Amino acid sequence: GNAKFKNKEKDASFGAMKLGGHAFFNDAVFEGPANFNYADFAWLDLSKTVCPKVAAKFHMQGMSYKYIRAAPNEPESHRALLKLADQSAYSADVYNHLEEFFLRQGYRDDADRAFIQGKRRERKENLRGLSWVGDCLLDWLVGYGRRPWQAGIPCAALVALGCVLFSPKKME
Repeated sequence: GNAKFKNKEKDASFGAMKLGGHAFFNDAVFEGPANFNYADFAWLDLSKTVCPKVAAKFHMQGMSYKYIRAAPNEPESHRALLKLADQSAYSADVYNHLEEFFLRQGYRDDADRAFIQGKRRERKENLRGLSWVGDCLLDWLVGYGRRPWQAGIPCAALVALGCVLFSPKKME
């Protein structure tokens, strides 16, 4: 804890590290690049960790863990973990690992949130043209299948519009 990685040019590299015990990076400050690619932790504490301001400098691709936290209590930690994923260089597996972790812990809503946030980040960084439009529709209409009830909102609006336009008073 309280480690300061001040070199703004060279990586603080923990890539491919395998740790069967606890790893505490709480209150750590990474001013430059940080590499956790393909590291495997049994228990990882990133509470109050300060990451580089540039997202491309924090790498978590392929990082796995049995337990991870980024704040003392669960709801706050889950929000901080999603924020940390957004601060890292984009890789779909970062969000997939978070989704799996939340599911293992029994937090279905947080798992869905991680999945949706990962898909939105994918759209922002990788999709263009019709793929981008189709992805937006999936997000807005059904939340990528995680919130199918959302499809009822435009349907209800269409029915309400039909009721106004085709009211019995206006029909002959």
